[in-house]
Amino acid sequence: MADKTALVVGGTGPVGPFIVEGLVERGYDVTILHRGFHEVPFKYPVEHIHGDAYFKEEFQKALGSRTFDLVVAMYGRLRYVAEVCFRRTGRFIAVGAGSPDDQRLPIYDWAFPFGGRQDSMILAIGKIGQRIVESRELVLGMHDAKDFNVTYFGFPNLYGPRQPGPMEWNIMRRILDGRRRFILLDGGLHIHHRPYVENAAYPVLLAVDKPEVSAGQFYACAEEAMPTDRYRLQLIVEAMGVPWDEIETYSFPFELGVPGWWWGAGDFRYAIEGRPPHLRHTTVSLDKLKRDLGYHDLVPLDEGYMRAVRWLLENEWAQKEAEEQLGDPFDYRAEDAYIEAYKEFARKLEAIPFAGFTHVHEYAHPQRAWQEGPTATIAEPKTARGQARDR
Repeated sequence: MADKTALVVGGTGPVGPFIVEGLVERGYDVTILHRGFHEVPFKYPVEHIHGDAYFKEEFQKALGSRTFDLVVAMYGRLRYVAEVCFRRTGRFIAVGAGSPDDQRLPIYDWAFPFGGRQDSMILAIGKIGQRIVESRELVLGMHDAKDFNVTYFGFPNLYGPRQPGPMEWNIMRRILDGRRRFILLDGGLHIHHRPYVENAAYPVLLAVDKPEVSAGQFYACAEEAMPTDRYRLQLIVEAMGVPWDEIETYSFPFELGVPGWWWGAGDFRYAIEGRPPHLRHTTVSLDKLKRDLGYHDLVPLDEGYMRAVRWLLENEWAQKEAEEQLGDPFDYRAEDAYIEAYKEFARKLEAIPFAGFTHVHEYAHPQRAWQEGPTATIAEPKTARGQARDR
């Protein structure tokens, strides 16, 4: 019989099962509170309370007078969950969104609005983003007031089983439909910290193990690998058994590559507002997670994508749900028309007379004066534009 009790609010989403099972393995008697719409076969017996954490009165009613040694809040309105759990627990771990300033890993490309704060991506989505920030400040304020020991984790979009709106499906569906041509935005060079679901759960469990070190801290979850969109495409393609050399890629400026705007998954308003998705690099440093908690990736990048692809292939209900959430029209006729226009544009560029470059070797030649060193003049540049691969 476990001598510690834990309440997980949520627990049946992409990260919850790893946290629930990790708590049981740490000696906790675990109860999960969720609406009951999605059930997960846990490895261990877990008590279920069916209730709605989005409404304070409903949440209070579902809990009754129960108390817990630990609460992990992953679902519902965080401010209500925190207020109801006051005096019901001494340890409160919250999962929300955002990245703290002390984990900023700037890539000197895109400027952040809102004074350079990493919360700019959250604030950019309007009222919901503001509520996220307000709720985070509220629970961290409860730590400062000594209401309970709080640790807050900011999650980005994830990849892996049960993740809503999985961008992997945009690629997988095209492969299944026989597509081998892909539009990339800005060469597919955008970087986003999107950890695998099990890797995202691991820091939360490490914070359970280290309540003193993580007390009052705000952490952004990430993983050690930071692949570009292009590399994610390659990982998914190869996980589906398709050789990478069969794939044609075409790079469009993100403002113009409309059929490829699905790469902007995570920007929830671009389709509604009829604009290109926000594609700022969003990266965070792992130094704080490693220093404070001893974090390392449990699942390597290629294995994570292999598992994500396999799970989606095995679950048709998840495929249908993904198409409803992603809203991708899979308009291959338009994609092909864009690619043909791309090739025509490349042909027009090649027809423009150009003086060409002359390059003189930067270092002195060992036998001749540098002015007489080897040179290369490019008068008729030949590139991979419009050819089979965008190299």
